Amino acid sequence: MPIWAIILTVVFSAITTIAVVVTLFRSFRFATKEDIERLERQMENINQRIDRHLETHT
Repeated sequence: MPIWAIILTVVFSAITTIAVVVTLFRSFRFATKEDIERLERQMENINQRIDRHLETHT
């Protein structure tokens, strides 16, 4: 196999690998501080609703 074909294959493989890694990391959505605060408010709301519901059973 000629050396230029090997170099071309390695270059295209590197480009493909970089594109895959970039796409993979862009697909991750990391939680922001606002996301965490929103989830905490939702959990607090659910806990309050459970408490109110349980009060009716006592």
